[in-house]
Amino acid sequence: MTPNDLLTDLLTTALANAGFELVDARAVALNSPNASVVVLVDHLVGANDLEAISVASKLVSAILDEADPIDGPYTLEVSSPGLERPLRTAAHFRRFLGTLVKVKLRAEAVGDRRFEGVIEAADDEQVTIGARRVALADIDAATTVFVWGPAVAKGPGKKANGPGQPKGTREVHAWSDGLRVPVYDRSSLAAGQSVKGPAIIEERETTTVIPPQWTATVDKIGCIFARKE
Repeated sequence: MTPNDLLTDLLTTALANAGFELVDARAVALNSPNASVVVLVDHLVGANDLEAISVASKLVSAILDEADPIDGPYTLEVSSPGLERPLRTAAHFRRFLGTLVKVKLRAEAVGDRRFEGVIEAADDEQVTIGARRVALADIDAATTVFVWGPAVAKGPGKKANGPGQPKGTREVHAWSDGLRVPVYDRSSLAAGQSVKGPAIIEERETTTVIPPQWTATVDKIGCIFARKE
């Protein structure tokens, strides 16, 4: 049994009993100074928030301390999946039918090992991605791909609105199929202004995505803080 399989077996049921779904568990760079165990969880009741992640982190830490499945020191990282979510089980693939994913196959698999495509079908043994039928056992890693369309300006003549107002909208495929959300220019947001999600804040080198039920606020020195409503 691989370290990843061992982690999955140890954590799945205990997390489920506490109201969480184990999305992924991976041991990274073992037997090195950068060794870590990365655990991704979904809170089964509502969206992930800091309190839920804190509870999951304490639970995972206690389980690993007792079972001691990993040799040597390592750093434990527990977090939510984020916008690009790993897909590990048949149930994961079925849940995200119609979603674009990127896939890496195991070394022994036949054909191109890395490819992208839309999940078209999935059963307990195989998944169809694009026109390719792949055994689940051959998949080393699969992750949803965050996709958005170009921003569309609003108003007469397709000009952006004034300071602090959305400059347009963008199609996002993270929370639903083709949800169009407002897009703000970071430089137009004043201190004290809040932006309710779902929304996007753009600047030259960074794009901030505000999920539904979250609000981003600009503080007096220009930093953005996001909190769950």
